[in-house]
Amino acid sequence: MNTVLVILSAFTYFFYAAKAQLENKHYDEAYMTLRLCESLNPEDGTTKQYLGMIYSALNEPEKARAYYREAYRLNPYDLWENYAEVLFDDGVEQDRRQAIRIIEKAALAHSKEPEIWAMLQNAYVKNRQLKPALKVQDKIDQLKGYDEYSAYTRYQLYRFMNKPKRALKEVEKYLALEPRDNEFQVLRAQLYEVLKVDWPKLEQAYKTVLETNPFNIMMLNNYAYGLAIHGGDLKLAEMMSVKTLQAEPENPVYLDTYAWILHLQGNDTLAKFYIRKAKENIGNYKDTELNKHYRIITGEAK
Repeated sequence: MNTVLVILSAFTYFFYAAKAQLENKHYDEAYMTLRLCESLNPEDGTTKQYLGMIYSALNEPEKARAYYREAYRLNPYDLWENYAEVLFDDGVEQDRRQAIRIIEKAALAHSKEPEIWAMLQNAYVKNRQLKPALKVQDKIDQLKGYDEYSAYTRYQLYRFMNKPKRALKEVEKYLALEPRDNEFQVLRAQLYEVLKVDWPKLEQAYKTVLETNPFNIMMLNNYAYGLAIHGGDLKLAEMMSVKTLQAEPENPVYLDTYAWILHLQGNDTLAKFYIRKAKENIGNYKDTELNKHYRIITGEAK
């Protein structure tokens, strides 16, 4: 029999034996078998990849990285992911840039695979390259279509970029398609708060959220407080605030809201009890609004 065929046959046999050992986490056996495979076919990238995986499992990152690098050199089209991952996780800026270049090449080579574009987007975000991450989302949408994940990703990216108006446009775009989506209703209300829209518009946003989910405690609190500071129905505000405290009786923000509503209704005896409890529960966090309410309600400096 031809010597090359003998070697190839032996390599194939031991390679699949090593693969099974690796899948069963028999690392010692897999290591010995893979080293034999390496001697039979030193140019096989997958063998190098598996050896890298063993060294990763054995917590020997330098050896793992060396084998991943060699696997990538031998087969950059398919064996890039582990090498890019270890480069990125090293935290060195030069290595992170190299990792991103590797993923960029992989995304172009596998341009119809949205999972790889998503990996590239994640790498961009981790490296604070937010504009390229937005462009990648365009590519993902071309492959998978526009959906809730796409809208939420764009919202997050614009929030990271401190562009709440653009984030709001993305939220409203999705709500135009799915007006009953409670998560996006909440995001819209929160962005209205950030953008300080007129109270009637914000109030309607709260109402819309609570029509879909009447048990959203955070929105109940925010709506109750908004009614209190905008001269709204204090009895309705008190009723909503009570619900928040029934759900989270120790929450200092909800305690503060309830205390302020009681104060506005002239019930300072009870308001003092709740604002003191809020002050006690907030710990070292300095909430200026809560402290302001505390001074007004109790008449104390601190």
